[in-house]
Amino acid sequence: MAMILWGLVASAVADNAPESQATSTMADRQLDEVTVTANRRQESNQRVPVGIAAVSADTAKKVGVTDAQSLAAVVPGLLFNRQANTSIPFLRGVGTPVGQSGDEPSVAMYIDGVYVPAGSASMASFTSLDHVEVEKGPQGTLFGRNATGGVVQVFTRDPTAEAQLEVRAGYGEFDTWSADVYASGALTNQLLANVSAYWSNQSEGWGRNVTTGVPTFRSREYGTRVKFLWNESERTNALLTLDFDKTLAQQGVGFMAFPGTGSLNPLPPFPNGGIPPAPGYYDPNENFNSEGDVRQYGASLKITHDFDWARLVSISAYRDTRNDYVLDEDAGPLPIVNVELATPETTFTQELQLISQSDSNFSWIAGVFYFDDRAGFDPIHFTGAAFAPLPFVNSYGILTTESYAIFAQATATIFSDTHLTAGARYTWDERTVRAGAAFGNDTVVPAPNSPQSESWSSPSWRLVLDHSFSPEMMAYLGYSRGFKSGLFNPVVFPGDPIDEPVDPETLDAYTIGLKSEYLQRKLRVNVEAFYYDYNNIQVTQILSAVSRITNAAKASIKGVDLDITAVPVDGLTLTAAIEAIEGKYDSFPNGTFFVYDPAVGGNCTFAVAPPPAPVPCSGVLPPNYNAGTGTWDLKGNHTIQTPPFSLSLLAQYEFPTSVGRFDLNFAWTHTGNYYASADNGKGQIAPSSQQSDKQQVIDLLDASLGWTASDSGLELRLWAKNLTNVQYWSYADEISFATFYSPAPPRTYGVTMTKRFD
Repeated sequence: MAMILWGLVASAVADNAPESQATSTMADRQLDEVTVTANRRQESNQRVPVGIAAVSADTAKKVGVTDAQSLAAVVPGLLFNRQANTSIPFLRGVGTPVGQSGDEPSVAMYIDGVYVPAGSASMASFTSLDHVEVEKGPQGTLFGRNATGGVVQVFTRDPTAEAQLEVRAGYGEFDTWSADVYASGALTNQLLANVSAYWSNQSEGWGRNVTTGVPTFRSREYGTRVKFLWNESERTNALLTLDFDKTLAQQGVGFMAFPGTGSLNPLPPFPNGGIPPAPGYYDPNENFNSEGDVRQYGASLKITHDFDWARLVSISAYRDTRNDYVLDEDAGPLPIVNVELATPETTFTQELQLISQSDSNFSWIAGVFYFDDRAGFDPIHFTGAAFAPLPFVNSYGILTTESYAIFAQATATIFSDTHLTAGARYTWDERTVRAGAAFGNDTVVPAPNSPQSESWSSPSWRLVLDHSFSPEMMAYLGYSRGFKSGLFNPVVFPGDPIDEPVDPETLDAYTIGLKSEYLQRKLRVNVEAFYYDYNNIQVTQILSAVSRITNAAKASIKGVDLDITAVPVDGLTLTAAIEAIEGKYDSFPNGTFFVYDPAVGGNCTFAVAPPPAPVPCSGVLPPNYNAGTGTWDLKGNHTIQTPPFSLSLLAQYEFPTSVGRFDLNFAWTHTGNYYASADNGKGQIAPSSQQSDKQQVIDLLDASLGWTASDSGLELRLWAKNLTNVQYWSYADEISFATFYSPAPPRTYGVTMTKRFD
């Protein structure tokens, strides 16, 4: 489909229709210029040789982009799964599968230029949003060691000298009330400030726990952000940002066995094995409601000074995040394994940038970056029959990280309208982990090999050649490398030693792209093809109740992105974003392979066991199994979280009337057909199915209708999300206890009212 659309556009341009004929079917209004900061400076997206998706605050409001998870609906190839009380990004098949504390996501998150390493921090809703950018592919030169898959940048509104006040209130399905306020203005001639605050409470659940009878999948959140902008002079300013957020939710932590399967039952089995799930898609049968509580606050200070020849930027930031959540790990009504996790994380970052002036013919940036982080589990509190007769067992694991980096990038004109961009970064990492356990009392016994330390250093780079055929058309060819830092696993099963550290993973990306505009900037077409050579992939999988991290795989990922935006008639904007991608493991020796156990439910884990050692899982052998060595290889399997075809279509129509301006918005998202686990569900024998591990094709339809009064600053908006009530999961996995999922939101709808005061 991408090639068909591209062919139609190319044919239309090649026809060289007269200007009068071309404009007769198009609106007088042009497409707005999109400004991005992929090179840490403001530039037109059409002049930056990188695949970028940008979402404005206005578009976000109209199509319901309120947080990271909903952002994925308008950016094909981007997934933000709610998992273990974190929001885990995958971009073009690259990501970190389990968002445990200390294991930073492979798609980096930046908020107002500040790196946010904790996966749980991205649970927060967007407040005072200005715009969002998604830079695709490795961004290791300018954004660092954990930007292997790309970067998501969230920008909030800066203070303005003009007084502004906005108040919004809303009500939606599941008895959901919400409110937010934004105010901005000048405190003195040199000091500006703004403040935003929001609150939301969903008191009714999507379903009901059949064991306890209480509602499930409820949520509540609130937060605030304050900014002070001091303009000391025309050359110097300082921006201080303070923020706080608290999110309580059950999505991504309420686990249910897939229909037709059962969770592990150590007692005499049910007729079909195990403990069957509840019949309702949103109705768990846990012995309590799994839920999570994320509390975070932070402060950042950005100081900018303009010299005659360059701009100096200093960004200092501190963030404290605490993610507490409780899980019924066995996903059943019996108290076999219940887990409470406390995962505090504190982060300090300091970055210095020296940037050439915007009017320079030779543009460049150089800088240094420092990162200090303390994260882990303090503690993991295990209770249940599996640990009897002990009343509890606690596992402690704290990972500390110090990282330093230097970087530089420059763009030079080498021929007329031809530019070469070259950049490099060198990073030094040092990590230390301390672990121990307490067995039913307050005495902590250190792990046998605690503490453990390791250091790594690695370069990353970028090389891009671009040529402008005209002011409206630019083609580019690029090669870049990104890497994800090595680390220790802070999850240590009580009594076990600390695992060996995993080494950094690397991704070499090769891209070719075209950015173009036609019909006097009424049609914009951007396309990028990419090939990824993905090595030493860090794989996290859950065995019993404990996650393990290994370097186990090599993969290749290839695909194409196509983005088309047009204004065919006055007031109507159409946007189509398409991605086709294929990702497969080239090598994955002895990758975790689960076989469903129809006798007692749950899964047994295939283990390397050469004859005559017994094979613990019968009936199914892993792919490429070698009977002589008892080993196998998952090569040829699809990479996880890699939708083969994704499509986002947006239609936004505005029209004035005598009673005010109306806007009508539709968003259609098509995705799915990707796997949750690297074994691709091949061990899911009857009554389970390989489809249990696979997100089926999803077609989501969102819509909104807004009315804005002509002169009173009043706005009303009716909105609906997932209009056809598609059932799909936000997180799924195979573990010993179950092949399970946690559901994504059902259909929701509501109304919001906004009042603006000048």
